[in-house]
Amino acid sequence: EQESQPARFNIYCDNGAGQIDYENPISTVPYQGQRLYSYQSDTLQAGRYLFAVRAEDQAGSENASADCLAIELCGAGPDAITILEAETV
Repeated sequence: EQESQPARFNIYCDNGAGQIDYENPISTVPYQGQRLYSYQSDTLQAGRYLFAVRAEDQAGSENASADCLAIELCGAGPDAITILEAETV
């Protein structure tokens, strides 16, 4: 939806509250041409989190995309593993 070349990507999160705060990005990633970009958040506790990324140009115009990514983190460990032993007879 961006009409001009992006200068940065603004990353937003709901901090587990269910409503993304589009006023305060949690981070920005500078645009460095067509390539793959990544972002690593701080450690998150168990729960559901919403993240959104919006491109912003040099003039400060940001796209208004409502697209977001939902991430569900489970705090429980994996189920116990049953180890079987077999031997030939």
